[in-house]
Amino acid sequence: MRSFFRWLDRIYPLTATGTILFFVSLLLFGVWYGTKSFYPLAFSLVSFWSIFWLVTIGVIQRMRSAKIPATIETGRPVFARLNDQNVSVQLGARRSAFLFYRYHYRLKGKLKAGRDAYFSVYSEGSSKEGISIQVPLYLPFCGMANFEGTLLLRDVFGLTRLLLSNPEPVQIVILPPFFPEKPPLKFDPSAAQESSRRIQSSEDEKYYMREYFPGDRLKDINWKTSFRIDELITRISPKSLEESKLVYIDIRPFHFDTNDGPVAILHLNYLKSWVLSFLRSVMSKYPNYRFSVSIGAENHLIESEQDLDILTRRLSVIEYQAETDMPVDTLAERFVFTTMFDRGLSSYLRTHVSSVQLFRTVKGKGRSVPLIPSADLSVLPGWWVFRNEKIDRSVKQSITPANGRLVEEKLSLEWF
Repeated sequence: MRSFFRWLDRIYPLTATGTILFFVSLLLFGVWYGTKSFYPLAFSLVSFWSIFWLVTIGVIQRMRSAKIPATIETGRPVFARLNDQNVSVQLGARRSAFLFYRYHYRLKGKLKAGRDAYFSVYSEGSSKEGISIQVPLYLPFCGMANFEGTLLLRDVFGLTRLLLSNPEPVQIVILPPFFPEKPPLKFDPSAAQESSRRIQSSEDEKYYMREYFPGDRLKDINWKTSFRIDELITRISPKSLEESKLVYIDIRPFHFDTNDGPVAILHLNYLKSWVLSFLRSVMSKYPNYRFSVSIGAENHLIESEQDLDILTRRLSVIEYQAETDMPVDTLAERFVFTTMFDRGLSSYLRTHVSSVQLFRTVKGKGRSVPLIPSADLSVLPGWWVFRNEKIDRSVKQSITPANGRLVEEKLSLEWF
């Protein structure tokens, strides 16, 4: 049945508006036949001949360029919640569309935002020139997007459309947005850290999370307003001689439930942006630092920008998971990123006797984020947005490490 509808979609030249106009012209012709009135006949003939000539012109243009393939460029990064992003489609050596026609490229598919949580996505770009088409793409959350891309001709009146290519699969990884371009982190290393070799030291090092002022790029990402975090005093204490500094980061994407609701997805997305902004900022200021990043049972060693790009793409598609044992050194100081759905956090903190700098998202009236940010409704969620999300009482309370500091970010979700 699906193949039949695809075949019909390819050969049928009229849009929904064009189909309605065609049946109206037939109805008016029947009125003229019964009443012999001139006006129904005139409107019927004008409608019919308009559709006929538009279809004829479209078929001629399709015959000229149907064999030229279109190429969609998916190499450029696409970030969630960033405006003015486009996916470029190269049309090849095509002639420009003439008269009332334009080239259109349609992306239609789903974004997987969480476990059994999908957004339906429809986006379309157009161009009169036969060179390239820019398809706008604005998505609310990160994840894996699977589309079908189709090149077609449309007239400016919206009456006809002719397919120039069969639907082709298009897969795009939607990345988490970074926080402002200016570094939100500032390390004040001690003399021991500035040396070429790391040795054990008891000196403290200062770590600051600077305020985000209005007008920063946060406004573009819709994380909204300013972001204020108290000064943190941390110590990166190496346990052995090393040529470079090693920072331990634990990401805990754990959830006690098996399905995701909109609030849970919001918290995990914010957590991903938080981690990546942390990494990028420290790497830009201290290029000799290395990072051991644990994501559940996975471990990644970050030594370069290429490693960070690989981690970004991997983290984009990470979903909540059941808690697993994280084989880590419990004596090394760690930077821990988690959400309020992490039921095993208290046990984790009891296990780690060293200093833990804990970054945690919680529910509250702090930063307000819209679920459906696009006014044209090109991105719509499914019924999963009505899931009743249960929050364990044990994870509602603030959990402060015995040795270290706690930073909590309050998030609230709005429909629009």
